[in-house]
Amino acid sequence: MSNDTSGNSLHTTGAPDPHSDVTHASHNEEVETTVEVPWHTWPIGQRVMIRATLPPGGTHGYTDYLGVIIQSDSSGLTLETRSGAVQIAAERIAIGKPIPPPPARRARRSPNA
Repeated sequence: MSNDTSGNSLHTTGAPDPHSDVTHASHNEEVETTVEVPWHTWPIGQRVMIRATLPPGGTHGYTDYLGVIIQSDSSGLTLETRSGAVQIAAERIAIGKPIPPPPARRARRSPNA
């Protein structure tokens, strides 16, 4: 690998470095990339927050879902939310993360206390 001392470019010449973590391909080769989707590693029963895109033309671009995963595959997720089961297509999922269980409900205090 040679460096241009002007700082304008970085050129690679010759064979790829066998110790490099970078995968090299010629202009004629197709490079297959696999994007890992995080929900594939989340177990059924995991409580999650998902931000999903909404159809264009509305007043908002995204909506959030909070629920427990009841189904997960390459096509998307199904969550059990407070308002019922919601299917979210994979192409609509913008971001998401596992979250802890809801806090335990506290007992109501009696009016005499």
